[in-house]
Amino acid sequence: MQDFHANDIIELFINKMKWLWIGLVCGALLLSAYTLLFVKSQYTASIGLYVQNTEDNNGVATSTNLSASQMLTNSYAVILRDVETLERAMKNMTVPASLYDLAKGLSIKTSEDTAIITVTAKTEDPLLSQAMCQALASVAPEMLSEVVGAGKVKALGDVSPSVEIAPNYVRNGLLGALGGLLLTAGIIFLIFLTDTTVKNKEDLQRVTDLPVLGEIPTLGL
Repeated sequence: MQDFHANDIIELFINKMKWLWIGLVCGALLLSAYTLLFVKSQYTASIGLYVQNTEDNNGVATSTNLSASQMLTNSYAVILRDVETLERAMKNMTVPASLYDLAKGLSIKTSEDTAIITVTAKTEDPLLSQAMCQALASVAPEMLSEVVGAGKVKALGDVSPSVEIAPNYVRNGLLGALGGLLLTAGIIFLIFLTDTTVKNKEDLQRVTDLPVLGEIPTLGL
């Protein structure tokens, strides 16, 4: 294995720039092709649920009612994740789905300092994602009223249209390009480290103290 300096490494990669570019492009193409052929698309849809503590005050929200509603949201979120709730939602599905599909695909989140619960579904089918959100939102008021016996919940509009969130072709292409570049650079550097041939007088002076009497120039033919 030969000794080397930083300048040698820089010069090495400059001289092998063509191969670095080839590695970069091949890496980007390979991972992009893999993503296109083997990675399934993921779609998400969501709906917001507003928790109301009471129907008093002629529908006017007060700070006390809002505070109580915020306290109810965490309890409501737990109930919405319960198996019984999901079973009721499954019966209201317009697209066939199992209990496992609902448990895996649905996400229930509460917003800090608000009385809003966000129901999100992520699946490989855009219609299924929307149907999951709609089914859970449809059974939520009755289920929550039965269990908690206080307050009510209503949907904030309709379920959002499904949006494709994965795969990210641009990100994967960039990751592939980076991986291809690093792999090519590693191979070039490994070959450089294990190369013991003498290419110029500097290489010769590193391995011997004998004086260099002359050099045979490289002639371009």
